[in-house]
Amino acid sequence: MIRRAIACSLALSCTGEAPSPPVARASSASAAISASAASSAASAETPGLAALTPNTFLARGTPTFVVGTLGSERARRQLRGQVELLRSTLFPAAPIVDDTSIDTKRGAAGWPPNPVLYGGPQQNAALAGLEAELPFTMQTELLSIGSIRLEGPGARLITVVPAREGSSADAGYPAFLLYAGTGEAGVAEINGVPHGKDAILIADVFGPLTTGMWLLDDSTPKASLAQQGERPTVIAIEDEVPGATAKATVELNVLSGASFAEALPYREALLRGLSTSLKKLAVQEPTHVAVYLYPDAATKQRLTQNGGNGHAVPSSQALHVVMFDPKVGGPLERLTAHEATHVYASQLWGPPGTALLGEGLAVWVSGQYGGSTLREWKSKLPKRAPIESLLGRRFLQLPEGESYPHAGLFVAAAVDEIGLDKVRAHLYGATPDGWSKACAAAGLVKGLAD
Repeated sequence: MIRRAIACSLALSCTGEAPSPPVARASSASAAISASAASSAASAETPGLAALTPNTFLARGTPTFVVGTLGSERARRQLRGQVELLRSTLFPAAPIVDDTSIDTKRGAAGWPPNPVLYGGPQQNAALAGLEAELPFTMQTELLSIGSIRLEGPGARLITVVPAREGSSADAGYPAFLLYAGTGEAGVAEINGVPHGKDAILIADVFGPLTTGMWLLDDSTPKASLAQQGERPTVIAIEDEVPGATAKATVELNVLSGASFAEALPYREALLRGLSTSLKKLAVQEPTHVAVYLYPDAATKQRLTQNGGNGHAVPSSQALHVVMFDPKVGGPLERLTAHEATHVYASQLWGPPGTALLGEGLAVWVSGQYGGSTLREWKSKLPKRAPIESLLGRRFLQLPEGESYPHAGLFVAAAVDEIGLDKVRAHLYGATPDGWSKACAAAGLVKGLAD
């Protein structure tokens, strides 16, 4: 969810056919996050330790966001969208520059102050220019760092790369904060991964996998990583979401050892929720989605570090949900519609420019929040909040029980007045500083919050 997305300083109508036989599949990583995970809380005076963390790096001064431009148009849009969301919420004075503005051949002198890079070497030209010097390897389908090797999309790396002094062989570079991942863009809601206190954080489809620090050996940083987080073996079946305008596929995963027959009622609720999201968003080219089912919140908390009933991982095109109340129109169906919206909208529309639109869209698609419909929320909320109070940081400062229903009601009113296409084209990606211009372009002239 977008509320959790600013974590650095800061979630089946039956087809009538028998399901395919389940196929056992192991995840790409295994073993349990150690309570003694390497942390940047270690003293900066420790010999050979590069102690900068995202929190201490961002505390040094105003960051300069460096956006990658090497990827596809959609990848570039997602990278910039992530930066715009973080900047508008926490660092409104921070400049944004393209990766091509950095002259890596000049060493530290060719870099802006406090650089925060978005995108790996496959997306960011500044990183690509340093690829042979970097203390990790990242490609579209590979992340290799320290003892870890992750293959496929959805792996994420958040780290402060230590400064490297120039030599006769290379020009070196200053310390920089990096948000990068495998996949086409790799940074969808990357700020939603809880992080900040560790010099290195690695995440996959389940969430944080391990943390660590950089150890300096003859000025060459080497990753020292904690024990990896537990990763389950799953049993998966492929299914198709009914009622979609185009073929939409879903991979349903249950934990190995669980009874797939027991999961069938939940499968139906999941498919209904996915179908609702596709229909209300009018998705023409659905992306493939993976859904992981957990028997209870405690198991989900242990494996994902998120104990809620459900959450989305847009960078992995995945949902994680607890098996609960699968009745028609019930909580699991509505939750799935909400979380699937984060995945579908992120993949097809890019990141939202505000939490107001990110969460408001998901609430509108699900038709409810907290078990009450949007119609019921109209009378339950004592006073409709001015839209200006829901932009940027202020959205995060309100209780979720106020901000989410307000956001859903705004999106519902906006769709009624100007239509979903204009909401998508003008409002969805608009940042707080461009909000008035976006509303004017969309033709939104009524005070929808009155």
